[in-house]
Formats: sequence, C-alpha cells, structure tokens
Amino acid sequence: MAQMEFKIPSLKDIAAGAAVKEALEELASDLAWLWDEYVLAPPDELSQDAKELAEKLRIVFERHGLSA
Repeated sequence: MAQMEFKIPSLKDIAAGAAVKEALEELASDLAWLWDEYVLAPPDELSQDAKELAEKLRIVFERHGLSA
C-alpha cells in the first residue's frame, strides 16, 4: 500500500500515513504541537531559530485565515 505524505517545506514538516485520513491527522497533530511549543511560548524563552519558526507559523496560519 502506498503511503500518503503531506509536506510543508517552509516549516520543514512532513506528515505521512497509510491513508489520507491518517496523514491529515498526523499533520494536524504536528501543527498543533508546533503552535503550542513555539507560537504560544514566551519569546524570551526561545532561541533565534525558534523565534523565526514561530513567525513562519504565524504567517502560514494568517495566510490561510487561521489564528489563535
């Protein structure tokens, strides 16, 4: 059985699963974790790389009409 993959190159995120539903669930879970760990974290606790990732996440979510 072929594996489904969803890639978000700007976030370096890849979600995969045996079926579309499984891959989408993994992607949603990964994005929720990234949001919690980076966007919701106090900026003074993040490295420069982490701050850049948080900003990329904000931009991607805003571009698609999503926000916290």
